[in-house]
Amino acid sequence: MVSFSLPQAGRAQSGDQLAATDRLGAQRDRIVAQAGRQVVVVALERAAWDAQRLGQGMQLVVRRVTDQMAPKPVAKRPDWFVHEHGHVHNAAVTDCLLAARALVVHDLAARRMDSAHNVSIVDEVLSARRWWVEQWPDGQAYVACLVAQDVQEALLETVGRWPLCSLHEDAEQPHELRVTPDLGPDPQWMCEEAGCVVAPIGALST
Repeated sequence: MVSFSLPQAGRAQSGDQLAATDRLGAQRDRIVAQAGRQVVVVALERAAWDAQRLGQGMQLVVRRVTDQMAPKPVAKRPDWFVHEHGHVHNAAVTDCLLAARALVVHDLAARRMDSAHNVSIVDEVLSARRWWVEQWPDGQAYVACLVAQDVQEALLETVGRWPLCSLHEDAEQPHELRVTPDLGPDPQWMCEEAGCVVAPIGALST
């Protein structure tokens, strides 16, 4: 901030001249600025154009930005996924296959037959059944029924009868339970000799 001293009495001074701080009055221009007497000159540059003078109007445009500022919607979960080997799989088909796997593996464990080898057989059966259910999506409700029968047949060739009937454990000739119905929803394990249902698939007791 620059302070200006008041005009001094008893000395003639120009009316349009500012008094210097050291009372020496106005000084002539000098090539070299003197210490304590520098004046900063700020050049004001005229605007390149005048909108009103050139007849150019300015218009404010109001736009609705509600939709633009709204958060992006969450992407819907696709009904398919890409397998690690590059195969495209339907998520609904995968879900029903995994549900059937859980039921059959439970019943293997109930008879203490859930070894790594036997569980790998279940996985092989599921891979083979995938094509079938992809070709017939309405058959998803029957997957557990078919998987249980496929695993039973595969184990018969490698391990033996499964699952053995708990109602006739002391019989001379043990027999396995059978899946009923052959094709349908809500399959069950049935003892054909007694003609009764032992348990639903996925609910065998130990």
